[in-house]
Amino acid sequence: MVEIWVILSSVTLAVIIGIAVVFVLVARKRKTELSGKDYRYFFYIGLVYLIGGVVLSFIFPVDVSYFNFFVFMGIIFIAMGLSNLDKWKKKE
Repeated sequence: MVEIWVILSSVTLAVIIGIAVVFVLVARKRKTELSGKDYRYFFYIGLVYLIGGVVLSFIFPVDVSYFNFFVFMGIIFIAMGLSNLDKWKKKE
C-alpha cells in the first residue's frame, strides 16, 4: 500500500516538474519581459485585503483574530502603492 503512494507521488512530482520546465522554455523562447510594476494594483490589492480582513474579523470574533494578518497585509500593500504614486501607470 505504501509503495503505491510513493509511486503516485513520484509520478505527480515528475509531471509538475515537466510542466514547469516547459513553461520556462516557452518563456525564454518568447523572451517576454515585464514592462515594470504598476503600483496602482498594489493599492487595489491592499484595499481588498484591508476591507476583507476587517469584515472577517467582525464576522468571526475570536480572542486572537487570525484575520489581523489580512489587515496588516492590506496596510503594507496600500503603503507600497501610495509610496510609489508617481509610478502608477495611466489608465488607457
